[in-house]
This record gives sequence, C-alpha cells and structure tokens, in this order.
Amino acid sequence: MTKAPRRTLDVSRSTSCSPGISVLLTERADLLAGRRIGVLANASGVLPDLTSSADALLRTADVRALFAPEHGLYDAAAEGAEIGHDVHRSGVPIYSLYGANLAPLPAQFAGLDAIVCDIQDVGCRFYTYIWTLIKLMEVAAQLGVAVIVADRPNPLGGALIEGPGVESPYRTLVGLHDVPIRHGLTLGELARLVNAKTRLGCDLTVVPCMGWRRAELWAATGLLFRSLDFASMYGTNDVKSSEFIASTPVGEVCRVKDREIWISTSVQDRRDSPAPL
Repeated sequence: MTKAPRRTLDVSRSTSCSPGISVLLTERADLLAGRRIGVLANASGVLPDLTSSADALLRTADVRALFAPEHGLYDAAAEGAEIGHDVHRSGVPIYSLYGANLAPLPAQFAGLDAIVCDIQDVGCRFYTYIWTLIKLMEVAAQLGVAVIVADRPNPLGGALIEGPGVESPYRTLVGLHDVPIRHGLTLGELARLVNAKTRLGCDLTVVPCMGWRRAELWAATGLLFRSLDFASMYGTNDVKSSEFIASTPVGEVCRVKDREIWISTSVQDRRDSPAPL
C-alpha cells in the first residue's frame, strides 16, 4: 500500500507578508471612516516595525474604547492573573476581558459602531485570545456592533491539522468550541468558522494578511513576534503538547519557560502555586 505524501512546511523566508492591520490602515481605511471604534489588542498586535496597532489606530481612527485580553493590553500580567480596567494615556478607557468578566458588558459597547481586533494567535486551541474574541463577537452580535479582524499568519502554518477536538462539557476559555489542538486556521478564519457554524449572526469582516502561504511557518513570514509568553518560537510549538495536560486530571500547565513545563496540581484554579515537571 502506497502512503500518501506528507505535506511539508515551508521555512524559507518571505519578504512580502503584510499583517491585516497594515492592510486595514493602508488599503481598507474605509472600514474605519466615520465610525466610532473599539479596539481589542495587546502587545502582540503590531505593525511590521513593531509600532503598536492600538496606538496606530488611536492616531488614525475615532477610537472610543480599548479591550484587553489575558495578560492585559501591554502583556504585563502573568498567565492566569486577573486584570482590572484601566485608562490609556490618551484618556481612552481600557476594559479588561480577563478579570471579573470574560466578555464585554453591553454598557462598554455604548456609542461604538465597530470593534477592530488585532492579536497574534499561536495556532493551537489552548490560547485564550481567539475565545476572548468569540465572546466579544457574541455581545457584538446582540448589540449590532460590527467586528473587524485584522488577520495574521498562523505561526504553525495552515497546512497541518493535529490533535483531538473538545467535547461540550469540557469547553472553557482554553477551548470554547470543538476544534483540533492544532487547528491550522488564522484568527480570522477561526472567527468566520465559529460565526457560521453557530449561526452567531455577527457582522464580521476579516481583513486578510497579504502574502502569507499556508505552508509557511512563522520564521518564513519575515514578521517579528512580540509577545511576553512566546517571544521564542519553541514556546509556540511546545505549547501544543504541554498544554494538553490541562485537559487531563494531572493538572494544568501554567507556563512554558526555559524549556521547563510548569503545572498546577489543581485544574480548578489557574493561580495555584506551580510545580515543575
């Protein structure tokens, strides 16, 4: 029996990959014109020169509110740590989506026409950013607020899919919908999938990243990766297997650091004191 050839991933460097935020600001500014904007972002949302996308939008659009996922707007909070609301230096409120509430309150959408999301996903189900976006989309759909996702490459590539899904009783903010551990989708593609599959009814626009080939790993994009947790790409690859422990009775992974896997002895509380494996 002849085996089908395995699809390979491209690690050669590209010189023409542009993240969706660059495309939004230069070619799709019409999506921002005349609209009161909210922004879901953190330190991973940057232009190719590492300018913060939140700051760029504050300069070029009528931004009325900022929303921060796990780790906060500046990636300053530890994994699993609750974050509170804050105020940006511009005076714009920063609403936490990883604290007392994991989804925005309707009042926080008051006066907004659209929300722009620019966050770098890591390509595996356990990362909370995509599910924070989905929760935001649920509220936006109820209130008639549009959502614009400035898309980014999947650091693990889009050619391979690996691992099991997640059954309904076990769905949390580290796996809110039934997708494989390595899902092979970009943030925007996964948002579209959930929006269609669940008939969410969100007014969703995905501004694609330009020049990315699905077989490319992150190193081939030519883009820089700015993130507190995954500053090096070994973290992105290790998290697929290490965070799998979180779905078992053994315990929950708290962080991958210096190539050690840290786990909590309780799956109930992500803030337990960790112990190294």
